[in-house]
Amino acid sequence: MPRLALSEEELTAFRAKILKTATAIIAKAGFAGLSMRALAADLRLTPGALYRYFSSKQDLLRALWEDAIGCLHTRFEEIDATVEDEQEAIIAMLKAYAVFALEDHDRFRLLFLENDHGATDVLQLNAVAQAPYAILCQRIGISISSGLFKNGNSEQLAHVLWACVHGAVTLVITVREFDFGDAENFVDLTIATAIRGLAAGQRRNDE
Repeated sequence: MPRLALSEEELTAFRAKILKTATAIIAKAGFAGLSMRALAADLRLTPGALYRYFSSKQDLLRALWEDAIGCLHTRFEEIDATVEDEQEAIIAMLKAYAVFALEDHDRFRLLFLENDHGATDVLQLNAVAQAPYAILCQRIGISISSGLFKNGNSEQLAHVLWACVHGAVTLVITVREFDFGDAENFVDLTIATAIRGLAAGQRRNDE
């Protein structure tokens, strides 16, 4: 008896399962540990069946990146559309990045901690990957104009703030020997300290 075709909802759900399984493999064994054959085995599929969903490993990696970055981009767009105050918007975006990292460690490792042999270099440079960062830079640029930061380049300030939050969540995720307390409180303190320090530093430079 021929197998019934999957519905659109079933196809979407199974595609998500494939991506989730691939992300877990990469988090455990790195990009080198991911192969279409190994992924098919974990999913109890034949390699041929897996290729019906993704034509190559690179196609799979692209889908992983676009799905994850798309999720982060949506959160940044919502903040940009609903939060008028520039400082509050910047804080909300930085917190959204932290929550994005903390709610799914494997996904965060895939996007920002694992890049064996430059496997995702091309993906990191495409327009989809840059979209959330562009929104953050735009709001920081407006904050410079409004006086939150007196001087500076919006991209440079975005790099500093992103580095602070990225460092905080990376420590929480990867360094188990230290007790950082509640992760979200730790992130909140990091963001507040970074913004206060940058603003104070800008004021000192003007004196």
